[in-house]
Order: sequence, then structure tokens, then C-alpha cells
Amino acid sequence: MTTFPPALASLTNLTDLNLRNNQLTALIPELANLRKLHTLWLSENHIDTLPSVLFKIPSLWKLGIEGNPLVSPPLELFEAGHDAVTAYFDQSGPTRALAEVKLVLLGHGQAGKTSLVKQLLGEPFDPHEDQTHGINIRDYFVPTPDHQLQVRLWDFGGQEIMHATHRFFLSRRSLFVVVLDGRQDEDPSYWLGHASTYAPDAPVLVVLNKSDLHPNYQFETKRLREMFPNIRGFIRTSCKQGAEGIAEFCAALRKELLAVPMIRTQWPEAWLEVKAELETTEKPFLTRDEFSHLCHKAKVDHTGQQEALVRFFNDLGIAIHFEDLHLDDTHVLNPEWVTNGVYRILNHPRVIKAHGIVPTDRSTLTNLLETPVHADQKASSAPQFTYPREKHGYLIELMRRFELCFPLDSNNTKILIPNLLPKDEPEFRFDFRGATKFRCQYPEFLPPTVLPRLMVRSYRTIEDSLRWRYGMVLRATTSGARALIRADRNRHRIDIWIEGRQKRDFLAVLREELTAIHGDFPNLAVTESIGCPCRDCHEEAQPHFFKYHKALSFYLKKPDGAFPCDRSEEFVPLRKILEGIDGGDLVQTVDEIRDTVLELKHHKDYGGNEWDKVKDLLSSRVGIPGLFQVDLLKLVEKVFNRKK
Repeated sequence: MTTFPPALASLTNLTDLNLRNNQLTALIPELANLRKLHTLWLSENHIDTLPSVLFKIPSLWKLGIEGNPLVSPPLELFEAGHDAVTAYFDQSGPTRALAEVKLVLLGHGQAGKTSLVKQLLGEPFDPHEDQTHGINIRDYFVPTPDHQLQVRLWDFGGQEIMHATHRFFLSRRSLFVVVLDGRQDEDPSYWLGHASTYAPDAPVLVVLNKSDLHPNYQFETKRLREMFPNIRGFIRTSCKQGAEGIAEFCAALRKELLAVPMIRTQWPEAWLEVKAELETTEKPFLTRDEFSHLCHKAKVDHTGQQEALVRFFNDLGIAIHFEDLHLDDTHVLNPEWVTNGVYRILNHPRVIKAHGIVPTDRSTLTNLLETPVHADQKASSAPQFTYPREKHGYLIELMRRFELCFPLDSNNTKILIPNLLPKDEPEFRFDFRGATKFRCQYPEFLPPTVLPRLMVRSYRTIEDSLRWRYGMVLRATTSGARALIRADRNRHRIDIWIEGRQKRDFLAVLREELTAIHGDFPNLAVTESIGCPCRDCHEEAQPHFFKYHKALSFYLKKPDGAFPCDRSEEFVPLRKILEGIDGGDLVQTVDEIRDTVLELKHHKDYGGNEWDKVKDLLSSRVGIPGLFQVDLLKLVEKVFNRKK
């Protein structure tokens, strides 16, 4: 369907309308006739503008618009709430296209990201180019027939410790350039995974830089495109040899930049006034009241519009706003001020030598924050920032709230940065015989922050300082159960072994924390697996593993079924597999759900109302330990061949 059927507008008693997965490009004003419309699904179409009459339908409370190239009203307004959208339509004054976009360059240090930026800007190649420390943000202008497109180039430092900060700044409305340099151990999926998990819909260009040094390097284009569908192209460049491939790169980049929907987003002139004021301020941070004052000066008075505006600034890279933080009164931040401040702490030789232990007294923080880490930064053309003493505590608290560190004592006199811990695992005893075994496998990408963040969340239960960069030993406070947790970056997995009493309860706590961390990555693929409880595997540290969701799905269909173990060839009952990590609560709940579904399915008057009862039952049980991350409704629909 490419056009909205006018006949639908005459169905004045219509309450639910599903137009998902069509080719619609526009809606009609006659939609206002549907005064009783309750839900409207428009997802996965080609609609760029929603008419104001849509938001005047009094009964409309659910609107699905995902997967549309929406430019008006701006998507951020929907996140700010219905009142913000209506205020947008009620305002007077002209609007115009934004014509700005954020471009992020990712890659290892010395891959040549800065040299590539300089080629875009027409600057000469420097064979002795210093590595980027923190981030550098520069403007690049692309002429078009209608206007000049402003591109904010974010050049990230490639040092490994800085990868943990990427989730602060990789926003969804961006274009990514992954820069490789052909080193033998380089894995393109690492950087592509960064882009995909933080901004799943963002387009990506992959550049092999320094191609003169690696003329035989081959892209695995087919495999990478299958793993990361948003890849738009692979390009070989050399900034050294006569700017080889740069023209091709510029052409591909221009094509993708002009296709970014955000550049066509219609901004009210009042919003642009706020943006201009913010860009001219020399202050590295604004309080909430100061930002609100800027908005009021431009007559952007609605709180919802102010919230939408600050989200826009965040996506554009003009400013950084951490929505979930209410630290101090700092509201809007210069992104370079933040990243370079955090960088000075993370990369200071004193902190690295201490394996991530940082005293938080005023003297130490002054030393860390008021002195550039590298001497070459003093002469750099990049902005030089100062960090007043009253903001030192703010930066430390920011690092804590974003789970980069945790306190080492109750008085917060020291913090520990897990990413700087020693790599070697210390000596300790652990009894793998009879331990509960659990695994999180990340098929495409294990974000480097998952284990450090789990350590930050679990720091109170770390046993006798048994912590290292890729693992830790925990002891449950009440039961005394012990957990060994290891991250294997090469195999893209996290393994958990638990020994002692109440093992399942301790595992449930750890799974809940991992699930919360995974939730911060919109496109992260994770497979949970359970260690086989058969006689042979029971004694092994590395048993055969069964996929959790698969076992649960089969149990719904056949509760007396069994899976074969690849090691012992013994058939292990599904009930025993599931009870091994979730106990009887999970099995009892699944049994109840299955019995209810069967009863309703065979009811002589089976219909929509009964199916709603099933959905209500499933919704009421999602909080039971063992059921998180499991879409039981989808499983039930598949098992009983029920279509929505």
C-alpha cells in the first residue's frame, strides 16, 4: 500500500488501525474524522511528516512510528511526551531544515583517523601525526544545491581504555566511519559492533587506511555485510601516497551524509536561536537554570520542548546531556571538556601505575586534572580546558554513575577503575565439581564494558580483592555461595561458575544485573546457556552447554522431553536442565502458562477475549526469576501456531 485509503477516514467508529509494513509516504487530513481511534500503528513505512490533526484526536493514546524517516515533528519530541508534540504544532513562527549531522570515526590508535580527517579538510599529510587523546571535534562543510551541510567530525582516541567511554557519546543519529589499518590481529567486527550496538540504525562506511602498507589486505565483505547490514561500503585509502582513494571516500561520504534523515528535520527558528547561543558560549558547562534561561530568551518556554532540544543537541554533538543523571546542577556540557577530563584521569601515568586506584583527595585530583597527560597536548591546537576544583567531584561522580569505577572504602577516599586492573588472574581455589555453570555468549560483539560494569555493580561482594581485568570472585553476603566470573574476549563470552549453598539464588542476582547492562545496548545479541547437569559434565569446569531459550521453548511444547548431551550422550530431562538454574518456580510458572493456554485453546468459544487473558497472564509473570529476557508470548504463539 503506497497511499492512505480515503475510505478508512469514513469509518468513524474505528478504534484500532494497523498500517505497519507498507509503503505509505503521507497521511491525509481526514484522519481527524476518526474521533474514536485508540491505537494507530504506522511503523516501517516511508512517512516523513505527521499532520497536526493526528494529535488532536481525543482518544488516541498509542501511536507506533518506528522505522519511518520522520523529519516533522522531530522524533525527540515524542520522547518528551504528548504535550511537547502539541506545543510544537501550536507554536507560531517559521521552521527550516537543520542541515547538520554528526560523523564519528572509530578505530585503533594509529589507524590514521586524524590523517583522514585532515584529508577531508584539505590539510597536508603529517607523517609524524600525534595520536588523538580523548576526542577532537572539528567542522566539515559539504556544499549542496540548497544549503551548506555542516558535519561535526568526532575523532575518537583509539586507546583501549577510552573504549569504555564510547557509550556516553555514540548517539543514534550519527554516521560512522570505521577506520582499519590492516594489522594482522585487527578484527573489523569489534568496531562495527561498537557502532551497531550503540546506534543500530546508523549507516557505516568501512575504510582500510594505509593501504600502501597492506596492498594485499582483503575485506571479508560478505560476512561483514551479513553481520552488520548497515554497512554502506568498503573503501581503500592512503593519506600518504598522493591521497589514494580519498576522492572515492569523499564521494561515498557525501552520498551517505545527504541521505541522513536528520539533516531534513524541521527546526523552529526559536530552537535555532537557542542553538546559536549555546555554540557561542565559552562556558564548558551550563546549569539547568542557565540552559532554561537560554530557552526562555528565545521563547522556547515549554519544558517538554526544552527536553527535546537538549536531546537534539546531544545527538548532534553540540553538547552532552546525561538524561539519567541528576548530579550537582550541571545540565549541558561541552563534550570535549567531559571526555578530556575523564581521559586525564584514566590515562594518567600515576593512575596506570597504581592499576586503576585513584585517591579522591583535592590535591591528587588537582594534579590529575590540571596537568595534560602528554606533553604534546600543551602545544596542541585542540582546545585547552580547565577543571575548577568545585567540578572535580562532579567528574568522579560522573565516572561512578556511568560505572567506570567504584569506591574502595565507605568514606570514598579512593576509587578503582576496573579497566586498569592487572590482566593476570591471581591464584585462588575454586571447586568446579558440582558447581552451577552458566554462559552468556555474544555471537557478534562482546562490549568491553560489560564485565567492568558488572564488577562495579558487584563490588561489595568481591572476595578478598580477587579481581583482575577479565574476571573476579564474588561471595554472596547471606548464603556464602561463591561465584567465579571470567570474560573471554577472544571467544566473545562471559562464563559464570557458582559453588556452595543457594547457588540458583546467587545466579539469579547476577543474571538480573547482566540483563540490565545488556539493556543499554539496543542491538546486542546475547545467548544464555546452561551447563549440562549429567553425571559426566557435573564434574567438569567446561561442560556441554544447552541454550536456555531453546530448552524453555521445547519444555513448553513437551514438558517430559529431554536433550542429548554431546559429552556423555545421555538424554537429560528438560525439567532438570531448567531447574538447574531457576529452581521450581520457573517450571511451575511455565506449567501454569501452558495449562492455561491449552484450556483456552480448546474452549468452545475460543476467541479474542480468551487470547487477551493469555497475554495478561504472561505479562503478569515476566518478573519471576528466570523469565527475564524471554518473550513467552512469542514462544506461546509459535508453539500453538497462533497469529497476532
